[in-house]
Amino acid sequence: MFSEALLCFGATSTSVFEPDSYDSNNEISIVSIFDVSHHVHQSNALAADSIGLKETHVYTVTMGYHSN
Repeated sequence: MFSEALLCFGATSTSVFEPDSYDSNNEISIVSIFDVSHHVHQSNALAADSIGLKETHVYTVTMGYHSN
């Protein structure tokens, strides 16, 4: 649900990674790609608000470079 909201607020791609059943860590990882000029923090806040998330989620922004 959150990954779809990210697409509505500027992400060009999202991938969801869920934990294996034997893993004690219950965190779900979502990798999203945004255009370099996009405001990622604002998009995350808008996406979270649009689906009714009340708590702040933890995320990390990493800049990469596109290669053909």
